[in-house]
Amino acid sequence: MPVEVKEIVSDYLLLTYDIPASQGKLRKRFLKEAGESGAMMYTQSVYLMPWSDKMQAMANELAQTGHAVVWRSQQEHAGLAKSITIKYAEHIQARCQLIEQRLVQIKDHIEAGRLAHANRMAKKTHDLFIQLYKISETFNPPWLQPTLAILGGNMAQIYSYASSNSSTSCPVCGHDTALVGVDVYKCQKCGYEIDMCEEEG
Repeated sequence: MPVEVKEIVSDYLLLTYDIPASQGKLRKRFLKEAGESGAMMYTQSVYLMPWSDKMQAMANELAQTGHAVVWRSQQEHAGLAKSITIKYAEHIQARCQLIEQRLVQIKDHIEAGRLAHANRMAKKTHDLFIQLYKISETFNPPWLQPTLAILGGNMAQIYSYASSNSSTSCPVCGHDTALVGVDVYKCQKCGYEIDMCEEEG
C-alpha cells in the first residue's frame, strides 16, 4: 500500500560516520542509537532524519562518539524532497509493522505458556513503541497517530490477556498477582509488586 504524505519534508539532518570494522562494538552501538533516534540509513555510512530542534539535539549526542558528523541539509529539488519524504515514511511504516508482528508473536508465546519469552519480547516491543512515539513528535504524517493508537490498544489487550492467562503468587501474602506492566506483577491483596526482570537477574 502506498504511503500517504501530505507535507513534504525538505529540511534534513544527515549523520555521516566513519567507524572502522576493528571497533565493532562502537559501530554497533552507534547504529543502534541512530536507529532509536529515528534515523534511517540513506546510503552506506549516511543516516538521515527530518530536521527539528529535538532531532538536532539527539543527533549532536550521537556525534559525541567522536566518529560522526552532523550536517543540516535542505533539498531544493521538489521531486527529490518528495521522494525522500516517502522513503522516510515507508521506513516509519515498517517500524509500525514490526511492532504489530511482535505483538502477534507475544500473544502466541502466552498461549503456548512461554511466559518468560513473552515478557522479554514485551519489554523490547514497549521500547520500540516509545521510540516510535517520540519520532511522531517531529514527523507526523496523517496515518501515524491513528496507527499508534491502534498499536497502543493492541498492547493494552496483550497485557490484559497475559494477566488473565498467567499469574504468580505473592511472596508476601501468598495471594494471586496480576500483570500490570512489562515484566511487572502486582498482588491483588497487599499491592506488593514483583519485577520479573529483577527476579530473573
